[in-house]
Amino acid sequence: MADLLAHIWAKSPSAGAREGERLSAHTANVLARLASWRDRYPALPKHTASHETLWDSAAWACLLHDVGKVARGFQQMVHVGTRFEHRHEVLSLVAVGWLDLPEVQRELVAVGVATHHYDLPQIIERYPYGSDARTLLLQELSLEDHDALRKWLSGIGVPDVTRWGFSPLPGLRQISPEQALAEAMRLLASLREWLDQCDATNGHALAVRAMRGLVTLADHAGSAHEWHGQVPSLDSTAQFSRHLEQSRWAFFWPHQRACAAVNGNAILIAPTGSGKTEAALLWAARQRELGPGKPPIFYVLPYRASLNAMRARIAQKYGVPDGAVVLQHARATADLYTRLTSEKDYTPERALKAARHEQNLGRLMTAPVRVLTLTSSSGLSLACEGTKPF
Repeated sequence: MADLLAHIWAKSPSAGAREGERLSAHTANVLARLASWRDRYPALPKHTASHETLWDSAAWACLLHDVGKVARGFQQMVHVGTRFEHRHEVLSLVAVGWLDLPEVQRELVAVGVATHHYDLPQIIERYPYGSDARTLLLQELSLEDHDALRKWLSGIGVPDVTRWGFSPLPGLRQISPEQALAEAMRLLASLREWLDQCDATNGHALAVRAMRGLVTLADHAGSAHEWHGQVPSLDSTAQFSRHLEQSRWAFFWPHQRACAAVNGNAILIAPTGSGKTEAALLWAARQRELGPGKPPIFYVLPYRASLNAMRARIAQKYGVPDGAVVLQHARATADLYTRLTSEKDYTPERALKAARHEQNLGRLMTAPVRVLTLTSSSGLSLACEGTKPF
């Protein structure tokens, strides 16, 4: 099918390329990564007030998050490098305002679109109602691109979200760009006031924050062309056991077998050299086996000095691909660079490139195993080891 927005670039050309990444291609990449997040954590909506609609709302937000890049100034920026003075995600809210949806769900989609780069207060304060900034931004949408955008969203070029198991994009209302943007911004302003007053654990507040996180993470991974890593050896206790047997592992101690049978939380107190690492990973493999989804493993240690050795141990001994386990602490890049140059004979240039790549993987949250200290991340710990039980 023809792509009416084939002339719209979402990204500038990469080194050596003559053309940038098209809006349709980038949008499809982001949707594919969102589907990976759903597969990794399918139970996420149960923790919010949007049990039935969260994934579809996130998919529609991903579909619309960059359509504001049709702005003439933005296209000049990605083609020739001139500066664009406005926020493309705010112009994307025009498409959100067009959606024929109940206001509560349209609000969720608007949050995902508006906040995938900046915080909500910054967006609202920069484009208040009746401001010159809002008027100038709307002028960036030409009549030709306005018509092409509506036809694109109606099926002439837009990625088909049903391909990834999401519901089709709702129909579009016949309202002007000015009215559509005003409605979306009104919903966001009202939401901001409500969030300032409500409990952070409120179900709708959790849905709002989940929406921002999902769109942002999917966008970052899609832009980087990175996928969620796989770690088959930790997908079940049986697979982990088979891998250890292939490594000539002799036998499991009773406390390790007990950890492999636990459904839910566990605390293990054992001395040094008793196999706590294997016990923790057997427990983590059991939780991934039980599902739903394949959640990441956060391996938490009390001291940073232990992290580098643990990362190498997990990658080398337990069948975890090297790119599937990352360090997460302030000096992770420098430490990895030192190890690669001293232990693996990497050239400085190759070591720096590899260390920076791992640093970026850590930020993308795509790696299935993360090694960290309690002070280096606020993430949920699925496997812990230390001198005291947590």
